[in-house]
Amino acid sequence: MSGIAKRRADALAVHREGRLDEAERRYRSILTDAADDGETWHYLAVLCGQCGRHAEAIECCERALAAGHRGAAVFANLANALAALGRPRDSAAALARAVAADPADPDLVLDLAECRESLGDERGALTALNAAFERFGDDPAIATSLGQLAVRVNRGSTALAAFRRAVELAPQAARHQANLGSVLQMHGRRQEAEDAYGRALELDPGLSPCYWYLTQLRRIDSGEPLGQRILAKAADDRAAPALPFAAAKILAAAGDTDAAFRHYEAGNARVREGYTYSVERAAGDMAALGERMLRESRPPGPNPGLSGPAPVFIVGMPRAGSTLIEQMLGRHPAIAAGGENPWLQRLVRDALAARGLRFPLDQDRLGDEELAAIQKAYLDSLALRGGDAPFVTDKLPANYLCLPVVRRLFPSAVVVHARRDALETCWSCYKQLFAARQDFAYDLRELARYYRASTGLIDRCRGFSDQIVELALERLLAAPEPELSRVLMRLELDWDPACLSPERAPGLVATASALQVREGLYSRPRRDAADYLPYLGQLTDGLGDVAAAG
Repeated sequence: MSGIAKRRADALAVHREGRLDEAERRYRSILTDAADDGETWHYLAVLCGQCGRHAEAIECCERALAAGHRGAAVFANLANALAALGRPRDSAAALARAVAADPADPDLVLDLAECRESLGDERGALTALNAAFERFGDDPAIATSLGQLAVRVNRGSTALAAFRRAVELAPQAARHQANLGSVLQMHGRRQEAEDAYGRALELDPGLSPCYWYLTQLRRIDSGEPLGQRILAKAADDRAAPALPFAAAKILAAAGDTDAAFRHYEAGNARVREGYTYSVERAAGDMAALGERMLRESRPPGPNPGLSGPAPVFIVGMPRAGSTLIEQMLGRHPAIAAGGENPWLQRLVRDALAARGLRFPLDQDRLGDEELAAIQKAYLDSLALRGGDAPFVTDKLPANYLCLPVVRRLFPSAVVVHARRDALETCWSCYKQLFAARQDFAYDLRELARYYRASTGLIDRCRGFSDQIVELALERLLAAPEPELSRVLMRLELDWDPACLSPERAPGLVATASALQVREGLYSRPRRDAADYLPYLGQLTDGLGDVAAAG
């Protein structure tokens, strides 16, 4: 071993002991004598990163590369430092070079895919993970990441294959069984999903969400062993929220509304205590947004002739029928069901945050260049979800908060407002444990306040925008063809009878209504709020006149 190599090894040993000051002194001493020692520059970069000195870490990585030390680890550490300094695109480029330097490292592929997705490049992330899945077929982490991304971009067959592979590779891992159960449920395959959740709970009885999912798949009797286990676990004040929600569903099916409501109340309270939220601020923002839109006279934003599908936005409160509407529209040969696409709201939020502006109020302050970037990135995400279809639905309910941007970027797009009886909508939200937290949904007073504010905003927008078509669930179920035809006419599409068979939709349904829409069209919406009216005083008082108006 040469003198420099011996000194470097000694310095690295000190570094590994955690004596960072002494290690740095030794590294710098080596570099004084051998300024082109790339390996030492790399070790110093690692140390600087550990100390939070990311700009220095970048400089050291660049010195290592210039000296010819070009291993994957150097590029990976450079990527970490760039990410820490808020340079995600440069970080992704460095990660791509790391993967090129060592294509056999699955962890680098996972990091690159995650970075690309965070930048909105879901297609690039999916390509990287598909390639990794082919190359590293025995790595459950790769299979899991591919499955999770495939769900997010509406690739059901890819998700199912990936999660099945993860289970094959690690059959004793409860989370893989739970992931498989989830995607089977999204496909409407009830028995297979139930079996997967059951295996997950055998491996890990503490995996509480699985109990809730099982109550969605079938009616569980309070006297059967599974029902008894859920009720016993839910009685523990420290139980995760999924357990009282599951217990409430069991008790509701048995007709014990008093005990069911107490469990719904407990589950909602446990979720609500975990975060800070002001419904008054949210409602005030929506009122102000409506006022600003009413006064807005700016022309539509840039439309550089980008190719791709046209969006069909489905907005409104959760549990108001948006999933059913999407699945009915998605059966039309010209329309693809794109699911809940987060990217429009995410892109708008990011653009505003970059300028220190507030969402949703300051959307009217976005310039043409910012809007053009949002438009391109959003249409890319839409095309990924919709394939070659000329129209793709986006049923993220809260996209009504992005109506100013929709109005400027997509002035000819149809916006469907999914609406349902107010009391039933709110009660359905309250008894649903959402996969993604809905801040307004866990307190009856807040729920009523939010309902009035959100529907008020959309109603106000309908007053000056012919983009918005309201579809009331009650009317849609009573007369599905004439009601849905109102949307198709706006899209200049002819009626197709396939729209009356939403249960035959082949793709994923990744929402709380996944199983309900697989039952096909029913004659009227489920109504059970009346059974709980004695407990819903805060909700009915808060809704006031809209409780009767729907």
